[in-house]
Amino acid sequence: MKKLLPFILLAVFAVAFTSCSSSSTNSAEKGGEPAADKSSDGIELETLTNDKIGFTILAPKGAKVLAESEYNFTTSLPLPDKMNEINVSVGPATGEVNSVDDFKEMLGRMMAKNITKAEKTENGFMAVNEQGTLLVTVYHRAGKVTAKVTVPPSQREMAEKIAMSVTSTK
Repeated sequence: MKKLLPFILLAVFAVAFTSCSSSSTNSAEKGGEPAADKSSDGIELETLTNDKIGFTILAPKGAKVLAESEYNFTTSLPLPDKMNEINVSVGPATGEVNSVDDFKEMLGRMMAKNITKAEKTENGFMAVNEQGTLLVTVYHRAGKVTAKVTVPPSQREMAEKIAMSVTSTK
């Protein structure tokens, strides 16, 4: 076992170094100019366009695309604390939603059980689900798409801005 320890440590460091230094590229088209403002953490937003689902949304610049299909588009940007992320997910809107209560009911079926804010927006409905002290998820349904942005509570304002930026292009 003592003879294997150096090799195990070397393998651990190699994996850590490789995953920390890998670069990511977004496969979604980047449209327009990046948003001029940054969060207090220095996170810059840029506009992403996706033709498969049919939407545009602001997302953190440099976020890695985790999923891209006709059913889901997801990006993730690890935060500087290396324990949290800004996770942005957009998919086709499903079901009939005509009121804030309908939207809250639909989210309840998706396990969003602690809605602390819900309102009608200019082009749809928005709700905030607080998941204890660890996560906040902001949902925004706009036309034929729904955005879901999950962040730590300190990034709630950023999550609302991102979620509210989603627009349906179909």
